[in-house]
Amino acid sequence: MKKLTILTVLLLVTVFTWSQSLLDQVGLDLNKLTPSVAQAMLDKVDMSDATVQLQGPVDLYISGVEYAGNKYAAVLRYDGIGNFEVIFPSTAQQELPKYNSVDFSGLEVIAPKTVDGVVGLRGIVVEGGIISVDVRVDPPELMQGNVVFTPVAPAKFTGMAASHPAAIQAAADAAKEKNSQIKDFIAQIDKLKKELEAAQAAAIPEEGSLGEEYAKLSAKYDEGEKMYYQLKDDYDEGAKMYYQLKDDYDEGAKMYYDLKDQYAAGEKLYYELLAKYESAVQMQGAAPSMAGASTLFVDVTTMQSYGAWKETATGIDMTSADAMYAKIAAQISQTKNEIFYNFTVDANSTKGWIGAGAHILASNVKSLERYAFGKSYLVWLTKDLRTQTDATFVQLYESISDGKMVQLASKAIDGDINSANDVSVYVNKDTDMIIISVNGEEAISYESPTALPDGQIAALRAAGGPVSFSGLSVKAK
Repeated sequence: MKKLTILTVLLLVTVFTWSQSLLDQVGLDLNKLTPSVAQAMLDKVDMSDATVQLQGPVDLYISGVEYAGNKYAAVLRYDGIGNFEVIFPSTAQQELPKYNSVDFSGLEVIAPKTVDGVVGLRGIVVEGGIISVDVRVDPPELMQGNVVFTPVAPAKFTGMAASHPAAIQAAADAAKEKNSQIKDFIAQIDKLKKELEAAQAAAIPEEGSLGEEYAKLSAKYDEGEKMYYQLKDDYDEGAKMYYQLKDDYDEGAKMYYDLKDQYAAGEKLYYELLAKYESAVQMQGAAPSMAGASTLFVDVTTMQSYGAWKETATGIDMTSADAMYAKIAAQISQTKNEIFYNFTVDANSTKGWIGAGAHILASNVKSLERYAFGKSYLVWLTKDLRTQTDATFVQLYESISDGKMVQLASKAIDGDINSANDVSVYVNKDTDMIIISVNGEEAISYESPTALPDGQIAALRAAGGPVSFSGLSVKAK
């Protein structure tokens, strides 16, 4: 026989039968006992260690179960050989519901220690939900041979968790059914696919038939579709190139307008400087006058030189062809507001780069052998055959230190550095102007943005010889 400890409630029936047999043995009539005496006797029964084995058919009648606002009743019938059946009794007082699914396989009965204790029924599965209810055995009815349960609280209904055995089994059954359907569906598809392939293999159109015409049109369609996608790819590539060119154009347009703005700003600055120049010319006259000027004293005892220099009857020559930074310098005070420098130079170097000139307004000179010359201004005639030009230029540099000079102005002249060129330099500290003329023609007019300094040194300079200087004079007023 199957042992079902989960149906411990049936123990109540066993206890009642045992109690009746015991009373018969002692000669007592249970019908003559009062409920209080019967209750006292039943209180002495301890069922905490009792177990239940079903020994034949039995019915459990459950009433007063409330679900979704309605009360229900049912009978659980056991046939004695391991099978249970749920029976729904019909009463005039209560319309019993009809369920599509009621499962007592997980029913758990929590038995009391005494006959009239509260019995807990747990795990009744109804339509996917779980019902739990607490009931009490009615002792008076039990005295009459009836097992009657009375609910002590409303039944509780909870949703069945996915981990509940019934839910797991239902999911497994559904999955099994779905897998079976899928296998059948796949088998049908394979069958249809084979039938289609066989039909296609057998469908060879006859010449001139609609099938042949269809095949031709289908081939043309495939070719047209291929051409369409090729053209689409070409279009996409062209669109990509278009947008790339558009981005380049936009970038170029931005650069153009930036340069245009810079040009406009430069043009404005040019006209401002031109106006300043014209104003300066008007202030000092068309040609600076040396009237009233006196010759400045040159202290020849302080002369220092770098390169091969020698005095001549008319001036001084530099004869070293390799002394690219050749200089000869002397002390000369240049503190007057207007100073006039004059010299004639004839340079004939064969090194390809020819240059000669003079440093004026010089100070803070530490070395004659370096590229620059302390703090000074250099008036410079030059021609560089290495640049494939025969033009001679007059230039103005500002020396920042013994090692650094920056070019301030440059202009080509009509003369040639290989012949004698008369150079005159006019310095006006009131207007901060330096004006350079070559062979009587004004070539450079420069206005310094800062005040022109007083100088204590002047020097001649050459980039390789031979170079001849003559007509040297420095005057001031």
